[in-house]
Amino acid sequence: MFWGVLITLLYIILFFFIDIWQVHFALLIMIFFNLWLMIDTWKLYKNTDENITPSNSLKQELQKNYNSFQIWWKLQQKAGLFVYPIAATGGFILGGVEGSGKSVEVFLYNPMMIKILVVTVLMLVPICYYMAKWMFNYVYGKHLMKLKNLIDELAE
Repeated sequence: MFWGVLITLLYIILFFFIDIWQVHFALLIMIFFNLWLMIDTWKLYKNTDENITPSNSLKQELQKNYNSFQIWWKLQQKAGLFVYPIAATGGFILGGVEGSGKSVEVFLYNPMMIKILVVTVLMLVPICYYMAKWMFNYVYGKHLMKLKNLIDELAE
C-alpha cells in the first residue's frame, strides 16, 4: 500500500509537468489503476478476519483466506495485462518526444518508431507480467505454500 500511494503521487506530480495528451491519458489510466488496486487491497485486508468463525472448521477458515488471496492475485494479474501496454506506450512516447525534441506526431510518423514501439510493448508486457509474478511469489509464496500445506494436512 505504501509503494502504491507513493507511485500514484509521483504519477500525479508528473501529470502536471508533462504537456503531451497521450502521456496524460496513460498517466490517468495508471493513476486510476493504482487507486483501484489500493482499494481492492484494502478491501482484502479488511475482509481478512483475524478471528476464526466458530461455525467454520479451521480447514474452512484457512481455505477461505487462501482462496480470497488467490482470487485477488489473479484479478491483479489480468488487470496488469491491460495496463502494462498502456504504461509502456506512454513511457515510450514520453521518452521519444523528450529525447528527439519533436512533437508526438512527427516522432511517431517515422514507420521505424512505430515498429520499435510495437517491439517494445511486445517485449515489456511479458517481462512486466513475469516480474510481477516473481515479486508476488517472493513476497507471498512461502506463506501461501505453508497455508496450502496446512490445508492439505487438515484434509487428510
